[in-house]
Amino acid sequence: MSASGAVANKSLDQNTSEQNPAKKIGSSFADILFRKGTGFIAFIVAIALIAIMISLIIEGWQAIHTFGWKFLVTSTWDPVTNEYGALVFIVGTRVSSAIAMVIAVPVSFGIALFISELSPNWMRGPISATIELL
Repeated sequence: MSASGAVANKSLDQNTSEQNPAKKIGSSFADILFRKGTGFIAFIVAIALIAIMISLIIEGWQAIHTFGWKFLVTSTWDPVTNEYGALVFIVGTRVSSAIAMVIAVPVSFGIALFISELSPNWMRGPISATIELL
């Protein structure tokens, strides 16, 4: 690298650090409070998810012990012999979700392209507001 290239890179680094507010030396009290508050809320969400998983395992232990994990991988549903399986319901949910995604993704991309590229300015506001309500 030449000396002029090194000087250009150094001046580029100085310009980007001066323009980027995230690289400032000091932070305001509001920024620190927001960062700490967001971290605290994320911690609370993680604790809540762990508590939900523990509760599901504790409350469902009898069903897990009685039917075993085969409940998730078999499709037998016979109340007379007390045999149950949820595979049909799980697969049905996955298939219906996949069908919904196959329909929704192209439609949403088409709407986004229409709003951003093709629609007249007077139409963008009402269509965007309607889409946001959905």
